[in-house]
Amino acid sequence: MEWLKNLLKEKGLEESQINEIVEAYKAESPKHVVPKDVFNSTNNELSTAKETIAERDKQLKDLKGQAGDNEELRKKITELEKANKVADEKRDAELNRLKLENAIEVKILGAKAKNAKAVKALLDLDTIKLDENGEVLGLSEQLEGLQKSDAYLFGSDKPVGTPPPEGDSGPIEGFGESFAKQHNEQSGSGLNW
Repeated sequence: MEWLKNLLKEKGLEESQINEIVEAYKAESPKHVVPKDVFNSTNNELSTAKETIAERDKQLKDLKGQAGDNEELRKKITELEKANKVADEKRDAELNRLKLENAIEVKILGAKAKNAKAVKALLDLDTIKLDENGEVLGLSEQLEGLQKSDAYLFGSDKPVGTPPPEGDSGPIEGFGESFAKQHNEQSGSGLNW
């Protein structure tokens, strides 16, 4: 997030304002942004798949043109077209699986999970689906249930621990100081050991 902090500093914001904006961005971004490494990975796979399909289609077209009346070659082309269709279906299934996994990961992080892998292990992934609009169905209910039953897996916006006392409460007395003070009060004098 250093890039964001530097950008905000250049705009003249104070450190406290910058920290507030960065924290708000960290909280909201998983709901709306796909992590860069996930995007790059999916984009590379898609580019490779498109190149493979284009090359394969070109080869089939060339073969059809050369086949003429050769029945055996036409059968081979038909077999290749069927194999290509199966390969396309496998690729589409794999892309849909990746989209679903990425969407689940983003939603889990958006729910402020401390350990996304642990939360994902507790989900019933068979009931979670991705609709045609890219929305994850069946996940929100499971995450809400986990946030209630296993709240320790999720972060909180509330600060943890006892809040500090307001104002200056003076120096804090340690055990040794307390013991020495009590001893001095009881003996009526300074250090008489």
